[in-house]
Amino acid sequence: MTRRGWLAGSAAMGAALVAACGRPTGADTAQESGGPIKLGPGEGGAPQPAFQTGQVAMQTMAVGSIGPVAQAAQFPWDVTFIPKGKTGQRANYAGTLLYGVSTASKQPDAAWSLLKTICGTYGVGLHVQAQIGAPSLKGLEKEYLALPPPPANRKVVLDSLVLLRALPKVRGMNDIYEPAFTQTLNRAYAGEITATEAARLIDEKATPLIKKG
Repeated sequence: MTRRGWLAGSAAMGAALVAACGRPTGADTAQESGGPIKLGPGEGGAPQPAFQTGQVAMQTMAVGSIGPVAQAAQFPWDVTFIPKGKTGQRANYAGTLLYGVSTASKQPDAAWSLLKTICGTYGVGLHVQAQIGAPSLKGLEKEYLALPPPPANRKVVLDSLVLLRALPKVRGMNDIYEPAFTQTLNRAYAGEITATEAARLIDEKATPLIKKG
């Protein structure tokens, strides 16, 4: 492993299901072993105003959004596993907060020192305290679990790490993200289409492009 051009991740990111007492509005239905549950789509990984303001009672969101919700939501809420799929299994997307050192850096040693600090125990510890993702370094789990609620069920975030799967990477994937994923998901976030319709459209748009790549 060389220093120049190396990327490092500081916090593991997936999605969590957040729930509160209340009647969800504009939400889809997801099937879980206990029966159908109302589920609203997330909002692009940003702070979740629809949930924070009580407009929806349950929705998926990036793990990194738990911190902002904890600061803003003024009602009882918690997190749990995302619903199982048709196979009866759970899976989640794997992402992270990435930092890197450019191969053209004029001060590679200083950049490497900063990178080690950000992605070391100190830097990741700051992310843990802010609830920006799950700790990506072993040994910080206890610190993460020791944070005061909300949410009370923070352990589910750690337990879901084994469910993480990398998103497929193919040639031209960056070109696929915007037209196939981002634009379609934004329509779902705006309430123009349901989460189910968004998933179907994404599949129809992305699959041929992925096969072509």
